[in-house]
Amino acid sequence: MTESPRAHIAMFSIAAHGHVNPSLDVIRELVSRGHRVSYAIPASFADKVAATGAEPVIYTSTLPTDDDPEAWGTELIDNLEPFLADAIQALPQLVTAFEGDEPDLVLHDITSYPARVLAHRWG
Repeated sequence: MTESPRAHIAMFSIAAHGHVNPSLDVIRELVSRGHRVSYAIPASFADKVAATGAEPVIYTSTLPTDDDPEAWGTELIDNLEPFLADAIQALPQLVTAFEGDEPDLVLHDITSYPARVLAHRWG
């Protein structure tokens, strides 16, 4: 039986426990199977991601943090603009970070809008 080729897999998420934590076991499993996983994440989660064996790809986020929960607003619609603004400013950072090292497969959290743009760009 031939061994499966190893892939470069990129995961994209925002810096929020409820978005990162559910992905960590999957990422750990992919790494244990020999895949190279790059995980695009703000610096505050880099250690948590690195503990899975994945390589954190750090980008700067403009999303509100736990230090300022009121910045999210009071209505669900208030969240759309911060996510869009963050995606717009993060996209060039991520283009640069993955330039010349495009992944074979892109995984992403629902809130990581740049991932879909990059996956489309990379084909």
